[in-house]
Amino acid sequence: MPGQYGSHLRGYLLLIVEGKSIEKFLNMAFNRGIYLWDVRKQSPNTATFKAFPSSFRSLRHVARLAGCRVRICGKYGLFFKLLRFKKRKTFLIGALVFIFALYCLSSMVWSVEVRCYDELKRLDKKEILAAAREQGIKPGAWKGNIDQKIIEKNLEKQIPELAWVGIEVRGTHVIIKIVEKNAVPRENNIEAGNLVADKDGIVEEIMVMEGEPLVEEGDTVKKGDVLISGIVGRKPAEGEGEGTKGEQPLRFVCARGIVKARVWYEAYGRCSRNLNIKKETGREQSKIIAYIGNKKIHVMGPRRVPFKNYKIEKEKTILFKEKILSYPVRFATEKVTYIETQIIKHRLSKERARELAREIALAKMENLIPSDAVVVWRQWEEKADGEEVEVRLIVETSEEIGELHSFQKSDYIQKMPDIN
Repeated sequence: MPGQYGSHLRGYLLLIVEGKSIEKFLNMAFNRGIYLWDVRKQSPNTATFKAFPSSFRSLRHVARLAGCRVRICGKYGLFFKLLRFKKRKTFLIGALVFIFALYCLSSMVWSVEVRCYDELKRLDKKEILAAAREQGIKPGAWKGNIDQKIIEKNLEKQIPELAWVGIEVRGTHVIIKIVEKNAVPRENNIEAGNLVADKDGIVEEIMVMEGEPLVEEGDTVKKGDVLISGIVGRKPAEGEGEGTKGEQPLRFVCARGIVKARVWYEAYGRCSRNLNIKKETGREQSKIIAYIGNKKIHVMGPRRVPFKNYKIEKEKTILFKEKILSYPVRFATEKVTYIETQIIKHRLSKERARELAREIALAKMENLIPSDAVVVWRQWEEKADGEEVEVRLIVETSEEIGELHSFQKSDYIQKMPDIN
């Protein structure tokens, strides 16, 4: 039988042959190299089969020689569908035009939206939209011509009040996310502080709103490294005026900015293939304990645990709790139920143990990664022996790593030497 897709592309015929010499007809067709498939006998004098359209004339000639009659029951495949469209040229052209128009419309921008970190104080959304229009982001623009990284940098240069710009394309909708410099809050009104890395990573983006940057994109940083310093300028040398041309005088600020880095995490998960599962047997016994003040009284039920393997359920009820003559009086009862369990040994398949180990590793990883981090890459490693499966999950994220650490101005002024 020819390939399913090949026969559908070329088209094929469903034929029926009738006569008393069907076997002779089929043998003569095969001997002449005519390709037939899906031959099915419907009755002693009737059979159906499939063949290519180019073989139909030869099959009619063979049928006459064999004393049979062959006729077409159905035409199938892309070839015959296109033939039907040939008679309906207007419909075919309209469908092609519609598909082309749909492709063009979906490749264009139809709406632009500005989203800000907080309520804008100095800027107006119309100003952002006007600047974006100059950069080519506007309704009717071709999405392929929008270079997001370049336009983001151009908008930051064009509008100094912007601390950060991000552009996101969702279908035919473009979202311009902005952070106004005044919109980034100060941390508890700290006057002087450094922005410090709170974890190891490789810097991939840095935006300075206030302070002196000490790292660049691509730098490797360790936890505790200063990313943006709160010390700007330098201490003037002895006899040198503070307003030296081309240099800023020493001043202390609260470093502010956004530093994004690639950070790596790893988590492990282990699962033994031999599990001991506790299952209840259905047997249980209860005892009642009464509490009068701080005194504990056994009322009824077993004094010792009646089972070797068990679990406990407790239900406490406070009947009276008041103060009488400034003395607290309490009366309560507690029902303790011992439920017998048995240990059932179960051996997991390697695949099931791997699934459970991965679930453990994923649960640990969720506790490690911040909620605002973006996962960009992950990799699984596996080590298994006959009794245990261990997996290692490595995840790379893109996240903000800056953390503000305050300092005293006086400490830095005393330690800082004069610079000649």
